[in-house]
Amino acid sequence: PFAQPAKYTAPPAAIAIKERAGAEAGYVDWDIDPAGYAFFKTLNDGSAGYSGPAIDEPAFERVIDTFEKAVKADTLPPLPGLEAALAAVVPDKALVSLSYDWWVGRRKQLAMPLVRALRPAPDPEDA
Repeated sequence: PFAQPAKYTAPPAAIAIKERAGAEAGYVDWDIDPAGYAFFKTLNDGSAGYSGPAIDEPAFERVIDTFEKAVKADTLPPLPGLEAALAAVVPDKALVSLSYDWWVGRRKQLAMPLVRALRPAPDPEDA
């Protein structure tokens, strides 16, 4: 009988993320998109209301990725806990608050997670 080789079978993406998170605690799954990049630029140029030290792109990606991975059962995580968790990543706590507000708005606009692997599979009836 035919048996598919193990290298061609992969676990669902969300499971793979959780497994990798244990093995590689620092792995970031969110890649900045055009809307994220536009917000990132406004953060650093001060037009988003942030006047602290600039943040680099990998740190911003880590912030949004941390937000996404903190969501449990479609319940958004509380901001104070995220500020504490990201204290070592960002130069200023105000940056976490502004990024959180942008993230919540972007997540509502898309009506799904920003990390593609955490998004639900498309409806097979929707062609």
